[in-house]
Amino acid sequence: MFTFENQFTKIEFEVEADALHIRRIAFFGKTFVCASGDGLRNTYLCRLGVPYMRKLFNRYGGIGEKLRFAESREDYGVGFKTLTVVEEGGGVSVKTVYTLYDNCATLACRKEVTATEDGVVLECVCPLTLKGIMSQSERDGVCSDTDVDRDITAGSADAKSSYCVSESDDLPVFIKAHNGWFSEACFEKVDLAAEGLRAHGRVRRSAKLSIVSNGSQTTHRYLPLGIFEKENFGSLMFELLPTGSWSYEIETGIGTAKPDDLILAVTDKTLGDNGWYKELKKGKTHKTGEVRLTGAADTDGILREITAFRRNVLIHNGKTLDGKVIYNNFMQNAYSNPTEENDKKFISLASEYSADYYVVDAGWHDDGIEANRTQQIGLWQEDKGSYPSGFAATADRVRKNGMKFGLWLELQSIGLYCKAKNILPEDCFFKIDGIRTVGNGRYQLNYADKRVRDYATDIVDGVVQRYSPDYIKIDYNHLQYGTDCAGGSYAEGLARHYEAYLAWFEEIQKKYPNIVFESCASGGMMADGGIARITKVFSISDQESYYNYAPIVANIPLSMLPEQSAVWCMPVRLSKYPATDDEEVIMNVINSLFGVMHLASRFDCITGNRKELLKEGIAYYRALSKFKKNAFPVLPKGYAGFDDEIVYAGLISGKKLYLNVWNIGDRTKKDTVDLMRYKAVDCRVAYPKNVKTEYCFFDGKLTSELLPLSARSFEIDLY
Repeated sequence: MFTFENQFTKIEFEVEADALHIRRIAFFGKTFVCASGDGLRNTYLCRLGVPYMRKLFNRYGGIGEKLRFAESREDYGVGFKTLTVVEEGGGVSVKTVYTLYDNCATLACRKEVTATEDGVVLECVCPLTLKGIMSQSERDGVCSDTDVDRDITAGSADAKSSYCVSESDDLPVFIKAHNGWFSEACFEKVDLAAEGLRAHGRVRRSAKLSIVSNGSQTTHRYLPLGIFEKENFGSLMFELLPTGSWSYEIETGIGTAKPDDLILAVTDKTLGDNGWYKELKKGKTHKTGEVRLTGAADTDGILREITAFRRNVLIHNGKTLDGKVIYNNFMQNAYSNPTEENDKKFISLASEYSADYYVVDAGWHDDGIEANRTQQIGLWQEDKGSYPSGFAATADRVRKNGMKFGLWLELQSIGLYCKAKNILPEDCFFKIDGIRTVGNGRYQLNYADKRVRDYATDIVDGVVQRYSPDYIKIDYNHLQYGTDCAGGSYAEGLARHYEAYLAWFEEIQKKYPNIVFESCASGGMMADGGIARITKVFSISDQESYYNYAPIVANIPLSMLPEQSAVWCMPVRLSKYPATDDEEVIMNVINSLFGVMHLASRFDCITGNRKELLKEGIAYYRALSKFKKNAFPVLPKGYAGFDDEIVYAGLISGKKLYLNVWNIGDRTKKDTVDLMRYKAVDCRVAYPKNVKTEYCFFDGKLTSELLPLSARSFEIDLY
């Protein structure tokens, strides 16, 4: 037996008959995963020769059954350490790399499979398989007396007492993360027993819960993460950094329906779920996506640990926009039809509201004559009909008004109506059976081809040379399921493209370190951890109704960092102006307070007190910037539901808690939230300061009474 651990996390391994197993995984001295024997061995569905499928994941066979432990070693870096485990057999060498950072309770895991002979075909390589999740059993030293000097719930006085072992035989509740267009980060509780994950005497069960995402927009249906929760036990979250299509599944073993039998396989991508397979020639390597595993007492604890981990791995070393305000002319304004004349007006207005960046979004490019301009992308020259003085004149005007200039690009596509749609050779595009595929009026470029990456770099180089932008928004607005691929399936072709795109995106940011690059995909349709690691700004949603933002804003920190989450602040709706009221301005500001503020909409229709409310909100947003860099998200009432009328979300650090409260219902609501676990002692309204707010703070509890479609931000002192 050997272990890999830091002060927060411990993983134990055992070697039996030369086969390696994970025995248990503990966080803060509490065992969240406990199993032995075949239930937790490294499993693969692989085969020498022609691909085949046996698709009950706890029955995966092939090469995985032949692997034998070869060696392990620990290596150390600044603030982290890794354990590399090597297994061999069945024509492959498998390297598993585990990583722990010194300041958080998150374990990262990834695998690399290298063929040691020809003819290896992979159908599934699980980066991580777990059995015995949240077991009530105390066998094998499950309950450790390890004491950790850490307030693991970011303020809970009962953090350690909440780690008592559960008396219940029930399976944990599972939280799955829906992620639809306009409804990102929608978390739903799943009763695993009701899903059929329950034994019936000696009857063998075949039910399982499978979550599958196929296509190039990696989060267009679900976020690649899930959370197990059990009362009086804690929360266990896993997150996959996908490479294109992905899947995971949950099942229970054969026999009794005890929690000991609960199995999770983060399968990455498979033949059965994603149509994926890959042939490896001798010496070639397949790398899985990374899986992150976090255990804590509750949701707040999970948020603290995963937030700390994500800050560790940012390629920008934690540098953010630090309270910068971005005006973008798209939402509730020009949409895809910006013009020089329209920009003249809003450049002046954005400057009046002290914006730091002015971004011209979709539609500045090409000639919008035959079709929608976003279906003509490819040449990236300004539309002279909309910008008769040349686009550079607009960029100059932005700078003369004291702001930095930004623009929009979509570089994974060539428009169906682009005048140079054959600007690249035919084999640079996604194809199925040799025929170029089309989606949303676009052809998909294949970044696995160096010529495509060179084309994209040339476009950025040209834009930089002509307009000297300080900000580039890179969008992606269609979905493709894969492409022809030598030595693999369509899904493997997609994976090679996606990996190459991430590498290119990282390299272009290194080439232009002074340009802020925003990642967007129809809002949050590519909100995965792989891209989040390499970008400072990440669009979380294209939601156009400001009152629907609250649950998205509250839940999104489970997927990305608050300080990189771009949120629209659009206090004037085109369908309504100029009848905007005070509360609409206030809620729009509060939506974006904890993220990156993207100002938008028709500011020319804001008058009187509403102008002052917006300016006050922008000043408050800036004042929070230093605090946000080291703060952790909290959800005092747990995940926000999309049917909830009252939503809470906060940031906590040191002796301060900033708490936003929304009433998104159609009637006045009074609601109370208990903040004693954060050690709250005093409370005041932070924004807006001069608008009447009905609230009471007593004995650690905040009671607020909010009008329909209204919000408030509170500053709370902690002891």
